Amino acid sequence: MVYQLLRRDPYASVGIDLEHIARRPAHGGPPTERQLKTIQSAGLPAKLIENFSSSQVEDLREYLLDRKAVGLCTPRQAKQLLAIGGGPRHVYRDEALELLREAKAKR
Repeated sequence: MVYQLLRRDPYASVGIDLEHIARRPAHGGPPTERQLKTIQSAGLPAKLIENFSSSQVEDLREYLLDRKAVGLCTPRQAKQLLAIGGGPRHVYRDEALELLREAKAKR
């Protein structure tokens, strides 16, 4: 069971299905700088979306902005929470910060 948790996709744990987005129709050219900046600031590596079109990246960007608007944890926080054994799907940003601080203090 632990092995499966370590291999689990941290982005899928917060509802980001990159494979589903990749299967969507691709419109437009490559992603814009604004789109890439939003994706990278959320903690998603640009390498994951290097083959996405601007429309696919825009779908992902909108999803991330929706998560931010309701205060849910970022993909970067989700990845860190999974590393310490937490389940980040419905964790708010402030809760994630507190959990990560506590985990850091225990080390």
